Amino acid sequence: MKPDFQEPVNLNWQSVLVIMPLIWLWALSRIKKLRRGLLIFISLNFVLSTIAILVIDSASFLVDDLAAAMFVLLGFGIYGLMIFIQIKLIRKWSREWNKQFKTSSRGESQHK
Repeated sequence: MKPDFQEPVNLNWQSVLVIMPLIWLWALSRIKKLRRGLLIFISLNFVLSTIAILVIDSASFLVDDLAAAMFVLLGFGIYGLMIFIQIKLIRKWSREWNKQFKTSSRGESQHK
């Protein structure tokens, strides 16, 4: 078992891992972005979840069923936006992580 993960990561797997509760911590630690990811993801989750809950909760005060349904859909859309942002960030950071292995392998092959 390696004490430190120093390999390129699969972008598709990183995208899947980031949407799973608590497993996104492992995805972030694999690319050495745990602190930054915790700060950004938790604050993003807090802000957007609060907005989504307020939007969904305000739908209960509406008399019109269609308007209430639209508010609920808007709330879930906000959750979708949150997941989209997390996937974009993990893919960006994973590409940066993988790039260091491409440049180092080129440098090693030129010296041989």
